[in-house]
Amino acid sequence: MSEKGAIFIEILIGIVILGLVGVAILSGFTTSFKAITIIDENTLAKNLARNQMEYIDKHTYQYEATTYLLNPGLEIPDGWEVLPSIVEPLYGVDDGIQKVTVTVWNHGKEVYTLAVYKLDL
Repeated sequence: MSEKGAIFIEILIGIVILGLVGVAILSGFTTSFKAITIIDENTLAKNLARNQMEYIDKHTYQYEATTYLLNPGLEIPDGWEVLPSIVEPLYGVDDGIQKVTVTVWNHGKEVYTLAVYKLDL
């Protein structure tokens, strides 16, 4: 085999190795971007749910309630939805303990659900 042929094969092998390294790096960037997007989505959903729960917590206990009003000051980004809270008496009869559940959706996908107990003190 001539020297020119050997150099050509070495260059080809070098290009293939660089290509594989490039694919690995781009794959890492893609995975990192997806992870950051998921973390941001979850953080926003948790903050929206907690904000709504704080609003509910500040208001007086309502016997036989099926829902509590949404926080009118809650800034909900486009595509996001905070469903009205679901209220269930803990023991089937409202005796001063309610389980309150808030669910946050993003573009039709449930992202986060937060449930707490509200007491009539």
